[in-house]
Amino acid sequence: MMSTGAGRYGWAYGALTMPYKYYPSDKSFVAGVPIGAYLGWRMGRAGSGVTLAGALTLSQVKAETVDPKVLDGDGKPTVTGTADVAALSAAVGVVFDVSKEPGTKAFKAGLFVGKDRITHSPTIDYKHSGKTWFAVQIGFDFTDN
Repeated sequence: MMSTGAGRYGWAYGALTMPYKYYPSDKSFVAGVPIGAYLGWRMGRAGSGVTLAGALTLSQVKAETVDPKVLDGDGKPTVTGTADVAALSAAVGVVFDVSKEPGTKAFKAGLFVGKDRITHSPTIDYKHSGKTWFAVQIGFDFTDN
């Protein structure tokens, strides 16, 4: 099949991570290790391909702890420290086969755009919650034979 250039189309899913996110709202890069899954539609030939995908990841992010009863000069709650909190991210993007030798599984890389969400709390402030980010993705496709 590979020698004839047969097309491969269909559902694809796998595991992924997005180690660096770029937030255009404040022009910052954030490093982390979100782990999650993607599901998408794969198009291409055997040995190469592109997948249009949606992804959900879970990660730990650094947020500020605040005291909502004590306001600073700008009327915002006073920052009292930092805390690691769980964040759920939803994203859409494109996943590419990076390389493929016959008989091996392809390494995947892609570009995604998404948003992080944390549980709402009056004592936790995560400045990127609900903000759009862009990320490079790396992962593994469980459906690629």
